[in-house]
Amino acid sequence: RFQIQRGKNDPNSYKSLADCFRTMYRKEGPLSFYKGLLPPVLAETPKRAVKFFTFEQYKKLLNLTPVSAGMVYTLAGLGSGLTEAIVINPFEVVKVNLQAQRTTFTE
Repeated sequence: RFQIQRGKNDPNSYKSLADCFRTMYRKEGPLSFYKGLLPPVLAETPKRAVKFFTFEQYKKLLNLTPVSAGMVYTLAGLGSGLTEAIVINPFEVVKVNLQAQRTTFTE
């Protein structure tokens, strides 16, 4: 939250990282530190699964071409990274939006 504040003109601006922690604890309670934590935890397993699965699939596909072994790994890594970014981005948007909310945890 401290990283995404809009600047000193923002009425909800924090003065320091410690001020951010104190304000969150006072206004939103201790559970506010865990707000937005569940989506990345839940997304991590499918994220890694997508990356490893697509890497192997791209590698198999590229091994059918006359490309050097080093280039096969490079292109498979590029393809799996791009695929992962496309698939996982919606989870990241949800995570950031939940973490940026300034409401209490129970609302």
